[in-house]
Amino acid sequence: MAYSPEQFKEDGEYIVQKLMDVHPCPDYRLGKEALEENIAFFLERVPRRKSLWDFHLQAQKFLVSIRDAHTFMAPVAEEKVACPLECDYIDGQVVVKDSMPDIAGVEPGDVILFIDGREAGLVLQEKLAITPYNVYDYGVHEALTALFHYPAGEKEKVKLTLVKRNHEPEEVEVPLYPVQDSPLSSWRTEKLGEEMLNTVSWDIIDGVWGYLRYRRCLDRSSPMLVQEGEKYGVSPERFPSMEEVCQELFTALQDSGQENLILDLRGNTGGDSTIAHALYKYITRETLRDYEVIVKVSSSAKEFMEKNRNIYGEHWQKLIDQFLAAPPGQMKMPQQIWEYPYDGSEKDTGLFFPGRVFVLTDGKTFSSGEYLAVILKDNGIGTFVGEPTGGGGTVPGDTLYFKTPHLKLTAVISYKMFQRPDPKAQKLPTVLPDYYIKPALQDLQDGRDTVLEWLKEFLT
Repeated sequence: MAYSPEQFKEDGEYIVQKLMDVHPCPDYRLGKEALEENIAFFLERVPRRKSLWDFHLQAQKFLVSIRDAHTFMAPVAEEKVACPLECDYIDGQVVVKDSMPDIAGVEPGDVILFIDGREAGLVLQEKLAITPYNVYDYGVHEALTALFHYPAGEKEKVKLTLVKRNHEPEEVEVPLYPVQDSPLSSWRTEKLGEEMLNTVSWDIIDGVWGYLRYRRCLDRSSPMLVQEGEKYGVSPERFPSMEEVCQELFTALQDSGQENLILDLRGNTGGDSTIAHALYKYITRETLRDYEVIVKVSSSAKEFMEKNRNIYGEHWQKLIDQFLAAPPGQMKMPQQIWEYPYDGSEKDTGLFFPGRVFVLTDGKTFSSGEYLAVILKDNGIGTFVGEPTGGGGTVPGDTLYFKTPHLKLTAVISYKMFQRPDPKAQKLPTVLPDYYIKPALQDLQDGRDTVLEWLKEFLT
């Protein structure tokens, strides 16, 4: 379907109008002057778009520029093919982290220098330009997930120039597979299934340190995980329970007299923030301060809520009524204060860990994963080791969505601002570790966990 310059112009103006009307602070990262320049640049270019895809790309670049991972253009449905690799970005290089079995010539630890003759770093930066993010490291992580995505029919293979572990360059052709209904999707589904069954787990490392690995903020009680499991044929009882895992771990710590606990949040991209509440009662008895939430009240947001309030649970309806009755501007929600035992239960297990807590984070600690990090950090619980988190600390979030009048594309826009409990930390763009330890390329190639090894040495 062909669209006129006027239709492109009106849809562009619609996106800008909704952003300015709904978003709690669109110049939060940029500043007012840069935001105004970006708006002018976007509106000047959109009438000259040639297609729906071209417009979507330009709109995505504009929304990404405000640096809010929750504000973006929803993807347009299209068939895609992809390369069966997972990559990481280490020491300024795109590095193979994992690959589908039977992909010849590619191994974890291989450095990708060129993709079809183009510098891998340049291709990554192009993907980053259309990837919504708050913090650069997390943006790179997200851009890497789409590094080898291509429209179906564009190509069947991709040529990679690699540097192997022996430091010799090598060219390899890797086949592309449909993203859906292919060996690639089966491989990804299998990996996701393994992840779902291990969202939270525990261990005693070297018989000395307690270790709680929290991969995603989901467990058996989370509807999100149960729904995912249904799609992949995994029954809910096979999923771990945060409460059960904590009871097992802290019983073991109490019985063995261990004095150090490592809470590993690396790679935890979120889920349900309330799942972590079961952990708090084992490591503290103090009152915990939660985020303070500021909601942007606008005509657009009110219209959305009136039309869509049925998608929100019953416990939200009173708050929605307050929102609809509020005057335009900012509505501050009362700060949550959590009292022991934090998860709403009356049960006191009698288990309490009085020792030291160490929290491991990295640039992929995001959303609800970062929420847990913030609650611990801002309430003075734990020593943080690793890399800064990827969510942004004080961040916009919770979204509304709006369909443009002509192209019917969907803009997703934040309408809340989540402010950290510690006022002194609210201007920080991330949760900073107390000890900054970053893995190197050689660590990945050698299968070594630098952060954990450093911490074990530190504890010794």
